[in-house]
Amino acid sequence: MKMKNYIENEIKKKRKFFSESYAQMVSEFNSEQKTTKDYNGRQLLELIQNADDAHSRTVLIKIDKKNPALITKIKEVVKPDFEEFF
Repeated sequence: MKMKNYIENEIKKKRKFFSESYAQMVSEFNSEQKTTKDYNGRQLLELIQNADDAHSRTVLIKIDKKNPALITKIKEVVKPDFEEFF
């Protein structure tokens, strides 16, 4: 299955699940808000930790002052676990 199809399918499942369970949607939203607050100020550390968790030998972190976006490239990740995002 192509990644785009996988992601679209997971989004449909979550929408259906949340439409049937408002309480669960609120609970997961509150959990996500807490996680976002907990990570505030340590985003760079988390990116480096993610690279380490993926057993990456090379990590490139580029900060472009003209375009304030943080870009990371993690090499040698065998198979990303996209399920953790859903």
